[in-house]
Amino acid sequence: MTYLRSSCATFSEFSTINGTSTQNVTVMVDVDPCACVNEESVTESKNFDFNRTTAGTYVLNFKKADGTFLTHTIVVS
Repeated sequence: MTYLRSSCATFSEFSTINGTSTQNVTVMVDVDPCACVNEESVTESKNFDFNRTTAGTYVLNFKKADGTFLTHTIVVS
């Protein structure tokens, strides 16, 4: 997953809310106001592990900064 973050923040974790076949994912960051020199944005990539052994169609909703979701559908057979 690639996302944009403030240069004052560092990646903390992925926060997930799980439904039966839907998973909402939010990137969580730790903000250090003392580290802010300017309001630069940094593009960063992290792996998000999705492991399912049960066959089915799963929907991953990755929350964007504007509150909308980027949706990916994964079919496990």
